[in-house]
Amino acid sequence: FIAVLKQPSLIFIMFLQSLSTLPHLWGTTLLTVTLSPLGVSQKTIGMLIIITTIVSFITTLLSTRLADMLFRFRLKGLILILLTMHTVAMICVSVSALSHGHSDSNKYIVFAGYVFGISFLNSAAPLIYELLAEVSHPVPEDVINGLCNQCNNIIGVLFYLTFR
Repeated sequence: FIAVLKQPSLIFIMFLQSLSTLPHLWGTTLLTVTLSPLGVSQKTIGMLIIITTIVSFITTLLSTRLADMLFRFRLKGLILILLTMHTVAMICVSVSALSHGHSDSNKYIVFAGYVFGISFLNSAAPLIYELLAEVSHPVPEDVINGLCNQCNNIIGVLFYLTFR
């Protein structure tokens, strides 16, 4: 544990991973509220989350295979690409949701942006865990993953406390 605390880069990567859980928390708790001005029902939100989970599963498998084939020992590059794609998709979701247009094309942009944005974010998560294991080589992988999960829990609690 002390060896992990002595490496600021590990703590930074864990913090990055923890912050990346916020869109998941938002999607599962506040998506209905966020998209209600667009006239989207709760049933449609449920279907959107199911589709997002399926697409996330596929993109995670593809990105991890891509990491093994093309990005061996260069995980940071692939993680940055995936997080950038996530950011662009979520900006599209935000701009479309804030426009308050009730058109079907606006809803499709929000839905597609959300599905792809969360899928790219989910694809980056296992790669970040792998990067943490590589960077902290003498420290056992179980310790690193446990600490990262605890960071996720702390960020999640802080997120929920803001809406208390």
